[in-house]
Amino acid sequence: MKKLVIIGISYAAKQIYSLVTFHKLYDVVGFAVNKEYLTSDSFLGLPVYDLECLNEKVDGEFGVFVAILWSHLNADRKKVFEQCCSLGYQFVNIISPTAVVMSEITGRNCLIDDFALVKNDVVIEDDVCIKANAVIADYAHIESHVYIGLHAVVAGGVIIGEQSFVGINASVLDTTKIGKKCIVSSGCTVKRNMPDFSRWIDGSDITIKQYSEEEVEGKLVPAKNIR
Repeated sequence: MKKLVIIGISYAAKQIYSLVTFHKLYDVVGFAVNKEYLTSDSFLGLPVYDLECLNEKVDGEFGVFVAILWSHLNADRKKVFEQCCSLGYQFVNIISPTAVVMSEITGRNCLIDDFALVKNDVVIEDDVCIKANAVIADYAHIESHVYIGLHAVVAGGVIIGEQSFVGINASVLDTTKIGKKCIVSSGCTVKRNMPDFSRWIDGSDITIKQYSEEEVEGKLVPAKNIR
């Protein structure tokens, strides 16, 4: 069984650890974070390493998975993913054996959670999180650093731009195009295209609110200074 180092020591890392160990997907040998987030030398009974020093600390070949979910509209995960690329680490994909995946997953550092469905001819780029019971229909294209929440439905031919977020129970209708760094709020039904840096909000009136590129990343911040 391949060795795995999980990047992160937050709730997201706990989720990934539980999924991996329950399904016996990899041999988790430790966790890692950047020095400024290194608050303890152990997490869930395993060692926590300095991210930059994994080759010195872990014996033999290993893979990494960045377990940082949607903080700062996925910017935190993207930053660490790119750092791991620069350090030459090998990524793994975490695909639940209960998921139905009918397309080849060519992206790296991708999560396909329990009971998710990925239909035919779907393109999934790097660092995409697809949570439990989500559906990605035929011919959809999910660009890098996207997060798709629990029970979300992405219909056929949809394009979701880089670093966008689709919330719990949201639906994106067929052939809709969502720009980059967009937010689809939980429970929404997206019926028309969204421009870059915008947010879809359902209410008595459906509105698309657009932000600056810098401002939109501040709309999804669960906690500060946590990896």
